[in-house]
Parts: sequence; structure tokens; C-alpha cells
Amino acid sequence: MVGKSNETHVYVNGKKCKSLIDSGSMVSTISEPTLRYLHPVPTVKTLDEFILSVRVAEGSQLPYHGYVEVNIKVPFHTESMMVPLLVVPETDYNRSVPVIIGTNVLRPIKSTLTCDSQVNIPREWETAFSAMDASITSLVKSTNRRPIKVSPMSIMTVTGLCKTKSGNQTAVTECLDDNQGSLGICPRVVSLKPTGKSRVPVRIFNMTAKAIYLKPRSVICGLNEVKIVRHADLDSSDENTESSKKGDEQDKGKILEKLGVELTELTPEMKGKLENLICNWKSIFSTGPTDLGFTTLVEHEINLTDEKPFREPYRRIPPSMFDEVREHIREMIEAGAIRESSSPFSSNVVLVRKPDGSYAFDVRHSNQ
Repeated sequence: MVGKSNETHVYVNGKKCKSLIDSGSMVSTISEPTLRYLHPVPTVKTLDEFILSVRVAEGSQLPYHGYVEVNIKVPFHTESMMVPLLVVPETDYNRSVPVIIGTNVLRPIKSTLTCDSQVNIPREWETAFSAMDASITSLVKSTNRRPIKVSPMSIMTVTGLCKTKSGNQTAVTECLDDNQGSLGICPRVVSLKPTGKSRVPVRIFNMTAKAIYLKPRSVICGLNEVKIVRHADLDSSDENTESSKKGDEQDKGKILEKLGVELTELTPEMKGKLENLICNWKSIFSTGPTDLGFTTLVEHEINLTDEKPFREPYRRIPPSMFDEVREHIREMIEAGAIRESSSPFSSNVVLVRKPDGSYAFDVRHSNQ
């Protein structure tokens, strides 16, 4: 690192922490020992299902234990924001600077400040915001002639058009601060023509509860220049390949153990093929009673014979079943199977004991 580090202070769950403002990092991190000083101590959640690989500037993998969800507040901003931070092991640097603020925090903060010229932005933050603006080499506009509806909790690919600048033939799609109505952009590498205009696929998503419309010929995202670095150190390459293989074997073992798959009686060849098959399609396996999964390919409608709302009188639940019912409702809410709502319909739930001892919730009148 040349020159002075771009360091400042932020508040993590109300505790003042020294942090590095890094506009070149797409993720934000916090050192593991620092968590013990937060009140309450955040729960470290696992990312085993996603097998996320994070690499630092020199190309090596960044080790992490999981992630935590915390409130981040900066001195010049009135509101705090809930963000995920990767939990990383302690190093010589993060003993004194335990937090790294990446673009997943910088972009939301910057977007709220664009219209507020009265805010006095500290030099450290202004430097990071300027670096983010300078990284955009071109803007991508949509080619649609009519508004495109992006349904809630959905993802889709649209075609964009951009002008190639400075001879770049490879770029990464990046979200802009003024992107339309909270539409998100999936970062992906795209190929460009050496000169003139290029058509690029842009992956957009809507994580809100309302539909968002993409206006015709509107700016979707920006393009960041990509620099490809090739290493000639063969010994280092062999070591990285060997460590990568060991890491893959450990990941496969965790996945098979989590799914309860036993492959001891198979031949080595069959075992290898089956391991690869299961790990490639691990997302389709249920890992527990609350792992329901979902699809965006099919929409299901329930057609009622009588759409007039009805309300049944309340029936009490036996006191001996209170705890089990509450626990079951909590699990269904966490799994996304049900949600709290206000509805003109009111139907009593019939509790049916299943062979494993748990309860099945049957909304009897609604199903008639």
C-alpha cells in the first residue's frame, strides 16, 4: 500500500470502530475478536450452502468464518443501515483496524447523499466516493421500447446497449447509485466490441415486495474496466491448485454430511461420479423440514368458487399445545411458508398429529 491508508471511524451496533474505507472491495468485513465487544454479540451465520469464494487483490483466497448482520452508522449520516459483514480471522492489520467498509456499504450511503448538498462529507469518504465514480467507463441503456415489468422477488436478463471507450473489450456490469426504483444488478463479465456500440446482457433483480417497471431506453447500469492478470509462477500455481483440490474435497464432505448421504459401499469411480452429481445439484435437496425451496418459473393461483370473505369464530387452543404451536408457527415464518398479514378472511386451523409427533396445520374451511 502506497501512502496513507484511507481510514476513519464507523459505529457498529452502536460501538465506535476504526475502519478502512476500501472502494476496491465488493464486501465488508469485521475481525472475529471484535464481535465479543459488541452488545448484544451478533450470531455468526454460515455460508456453507453458497460456498462463497472471496479473493484479495493479489489473488489468494480470503478465509472467513461466516457472516453477521449488524447496524452500520457513519458520523455524517443520520440513519443507520443493516448490512452483512464477513467475519474474518485476526491479522496484524485488523488488530488496529477491525472493520473494512466495501462498496456494498458505500453505494447505499452515496445514493442517499446525491440530493443533499448540505451534508459535510469527510475527506476519507469523499475520496472513496470519487474513486467509485471514476471506475465507471461506460453506461448501458436498455433496448426495450415498452416498459418491462420485473415482478417481486424475481430475476431476469435484459439486453443493453453501450458505447465502447478506450478500446476495452472486457468489462463488468455494476449497479449505479441512481438506478431505477431499487432494481439490483448482478455483477458479471461481458465482452465488448473494440470500437462502436456493443450489445450486452444485463442481469437485473427485484428484491422488493412490489413490481418495478423498467422504462424504455433507460440507463440500467455502468461498466467497469477489467484488467486480467496472468501469473507466471508455476510453483505457486501448483500449490494453489493443490490447496484448491483439498478445499473442494472438504466442501464435498460437508455437503454430503449435511444431506445425510452415505457412499462407503460404492467403488471409488462410482463414488466420485455420485459426489460430483450431488454437489452440482445440491440446491434441489431439502436439508430440513423448513427448507421448502421455491421457483420463479411457475405462478400458482387459487380460484375460489365464492370470493366473498368469511370469518369463523375463534376456537381456543389447548394450553398443553401452546408451546408446540408457537414453535411451529415461528419455523414456518422463518422458512417463508407464511407471513403476518391483515385479511378479511379468518379460518380456524385444525391441528393434526403426524406419525413423527409434529403437528400439521390444516386450514379446513379454506380448503373446502
